[in-house]
Amino acid sequence: MTLLGIDLGTTSVKAAVFDDDGVRVAAARATHPTARPAPGHAEQHPDDWWSGLTEVLGALGPALVGVTAVGLCAQVDTHLFVDGAGTPVHPAITWQDGRCGAVAATLTERLSSADRARRRGGIGTVDASHAAARAAWLAEHRSDAWVRARRVLAPKDWLLERLTGTAVADPLSSTGLLDPDGRYPEWLDLLVPGLRSMPAPLADPASVAGETTGAGGLPAGLPVAVGTMDAWAALLGGGIAAPGDAIDIAGTSEVLALAATPGGGAPGIVTFPSWRGLHVHAGPTQAGGDALTWASAVLGVAPAELLARAAGAEPGRVLFLPQLAGERAPLWDPDLRGHWLGASFATGSAELGRAVLEGVAHAARHVLGPLESAAGCRPESIAACGGGAASDLWCQIKADVLDRPLRRTAERDAGVLGAAMLAALATGRAASVGELAGRMVRVDREFTPDPRNPRPPRRRARPLPRCAAGTGTAVPSARWIGSGRVPLAGRRGHRLHRTPAARRRGTARHPRRPAGGPARRAHRPRRCRRLRRRADRRARRPHPARADLAPDPGRVRRALHRPARRRRPRRRGRAPVPRAVRHLGRGPARRAGGRPGPDPGRRLRCHRDGPRLRRARRRRRRRRRRHRRRRRGRGGCRRRTGTGPVRGAGPGAAASRRPDRRRVRADGHGPVGQADPAPARRPDRAAGEGADGLARDRTARRARRRRGGSGGTPRRAPPRRRGPGRGHRRPAA
Repeated sequence: MTLLGIDLGTTSVKAAVFDDDGVRVAAARATHPTARPAPGHAEQHPDDWWSGLTEVLGALGPALVGVTAVGLCAQVDTHLFVDGAGTPVHPAITWQDGRCGAVAATLTERLSSADRARRRGGIGTVDASHAAARAAWLAEHRSDAWVRARRVLAPKDWLLERLTGTAVADPLSSTGLLDPDGRYPEWLDLLVPGLRSMPAPLADPASVAGETTGAGGLPAGLPVAVGTMDAWAALLGGGIAAPGDAIDIAGTSEVLALAATPGGGAPGIVTFPSWRGLHVHAGPTQAGGDALTWASAVLGVAPAELLARAAGAEPGRVLFLPQLAGERAPLWDPDLRGHWLGASFATGSAELGRAVLEGVAHAARHVLGPLESAAGCRPESIAACGGGAASDLWCQIKADVLDRPLRRTAERDAGVLGAAMLAALATGRAASVGELAGRMVRVDREFTPDPRNPRPPRRRARPLPRCAAGTGTAVPSARWIGSGRVPLAGRRGHRLHRTPAARRRGTARHPRRPAGGPARRAHRPRRCRRLRRRADRRARRPHPARADLAPDPGRVRRALHRPARRRRPRRRGRAPVPRAVRHLGRGPARRAGGRPGPDPGRRLRCHRDGPRLRRARRRRRRRRRRHRRRRRGRGGCRRRTGTGPVRGAGPGAAASRRPDRRRVRADGHGPVGQADPAPARRPDRAAGEGADGLARDRTARRARRRRGGSGGTPRRAPPRRRGPGRGHRRPAA
């Protein structure tokens, strides 16, 4: 008596026959293509799925004779729209497809806060792989297909309908479509009208959906379990049966899962409903084995050959970001893209291949932290399964990066084994998941972290260095794997941020300082340090209206150290001096009147001591302004004539040599208060005279003298003003 497990994956269809102890009797697989008609699109045709299934069933041949039950699992977040007869109206949109990102953002805005909190799975948003986003996109861009569509099915549901004639969904695969009560919510119709009635009816994954009809080469009359997603089936095939058990599924994408007690959760982590005593948190990434396949195609090397070359490369030389088609957990951003960083002329295919392996391992490490926060526990070891687990090198890299022992299962295709275990549960071959796991799951090899290989530091990063103030954006370096160095880009440059151990070794240095010297703190005045500490305190204080946003210390620091600049108005009556002849110091050439002329050595001195000369120019300008203000306060500019005062003489001598010119009549015939022999006249407004008949400026006095006035009309002394010294100009009368 044997069990048949079928796994409809992203790249192939796999099937295997197992006995009651989990020993593989026979296995076969067939690949199917993925079409990418446009950037961000990823489609598969169901006819390729069915052709692959019939091929693997024909390859099993005689091994199907003793099969007593069939279990299914398939890729998740792949949606197929069919008509009433089950015929596809559009190719299946796979989980790798990111075309619906913009549509998903608009759908998320339609959901209320309560509906987001009640969305099953704990993500709280409608992402690009949600069935509602796919339905809205199809209605907008493929209206003819949307008019004919009557149902939306997962690949497992469509395959189940082809084998048994009945399409049945399960709560685990439909997590994003259900509310906490395990039903299709009403807000699906609010997002897309009519969407709530399109998915298949729900049933327990370990229940019998129907019997085979003889389609595809299977014998008729075999019971077929409802089945579930491939990731959950891999959990069962990897031996996850109790809280604290963790697994790394190295398939087309890297998926980490951790069993825990009911409750918990974390942002970006999918929380599945409890099923038969298992409460699981999972973090699916976007890239895994698919990244290795892409790198092999780009480099023109087979995957096996690339793995062999990567084994001889030095670790940590090149950094690879595996977000080739966006990222799922924990970021859920379809717009991210991958990079190779740190490559040089000495970089070859071996270094690039090892960088791909390390990049996927670090993506798994990125998920492990939020996963442990969601579960509230730290696993002591992690089970490893999937096609990527067949490489000893990759398993060792993951054990070093995750800093956990990695237990590789004997059955690499854990999803196929998990589907067979669901068939055993559906037909009553076992009473619990723990019993099946203890009987059918075995460990092949254990990989422990090697202390000689680099691992990321456990300590949290310290605050930003002084020269890294600004946005605080982290830009990974080529050697940050294991060394703990992360250059931080900022407004004043960057400095290598090192771990405490690296600082004790004395290897941290500023990029502008020659190598070999110890790191020193840049000198800053005490007042700047006080302002900086004050800015840090303000930045850490949350804003009452924006409590959900992280504080930006660079914004406060820039406001303190970069005051607003004022433009000084240009003086009237003087044209701007061309930059080529502008004089900063006293040169040998002089103009008429003793003013300094162009300095031929100015350009050379500007490179050497330009700041010093600019400070001298500002001091001269301030002295000239102070001198002008003092002369205005004493009654304006006077000509040196024979009637002026004599310095050092007494009051009598001054009075005998010059008249009182502080207040002079408008006609210029004597001081104010004396009898006026001439008749009174109206003030001359054209000559600049005021209401009291006094001339206001030097131009008006000259006009009076040209008309025959005696002695001119000096300007009336204005009151002393205390305005801003720099750039101040007295308003015109």
